[in-house]
Amino acid sequence: MIPDPVSSSGGSSAATPPAPSTSATRADFDQRLANDLSDAATLLTTALAKPEVLAQLSYTQAEIEEGQTLQVAAQAAFNARQQAVSKGTTAATTRDDKLVTLREDFVDYRATVQTNLPADARTALGAGGRVPADLQKLITLARSAYAAAQQPPYAAVLAKRKLPIAVLTARLADVNALETLDGKAKTADKVATASTKARDKAGATLAKWVAAFRKQAKTDLRKFPELRAELGL
Repeated sequence: MIPDPVSSSGGSSAATPPAPSTSATRADFDQRLANDLSDAATLLTTALAKPEVLAQLSYTQAEIEEGQTLQVAAQAAFNARQQAVSKGTTAATTRDDKLVTLREDFVDYRATVQTNLPADARTALGAGGRVPADLQKLITLARSAYAAAQQPPYAAVLAKRKLPIAVLTARLADVNALETLDGKAKTADKVATASTKARDKAGATLAKWVAAFRKQAKTDLRKFPELRAELGL
């Protein structure tokens, strides 16, 4: 998880918040992180823009600019992670939609085989037992079934039942397409996972820096409440 870079109330937080478990809490979590990054940017920009503040801080301009660099990096990591998750969600949805259609078609195909061909042909044509719940097993079975169904003597029988060679070839292409989509979804998921780790690392680094800066700034500006107020301390 990502520690809050800067709490929206103005105080620093290095504690790790609980992992979000639903889409609603994940959205809230992401929004809070976005707010924290914005607050950090405002804090550092304000400090650098106020000569009277800089004059009282023990942090130099160069040190504060280092903090800005960390904020920019954390923001970039946050943005990259958001994009990666969006792409991963799209890839998974595209695959799952394709899977629904393929499974429905395969169930209908099996029913046609079971109705029109002898029981001893079912194994070769993928029409025996249950339709696998596992995606890879389904792909393997459907690919084998559609290939076998194009061979004699099965092809002639199935052609009479709206499953000519052209349809079986198209179904086989759908199986291959699903396998490709699954590969893309898995790759996108790995990218999202890696980007989450990168976001967490950058966020934690920024949170640690900001916490130290805020603590020291409060000490430096103890006698200057109006300057503390300008930094939200």
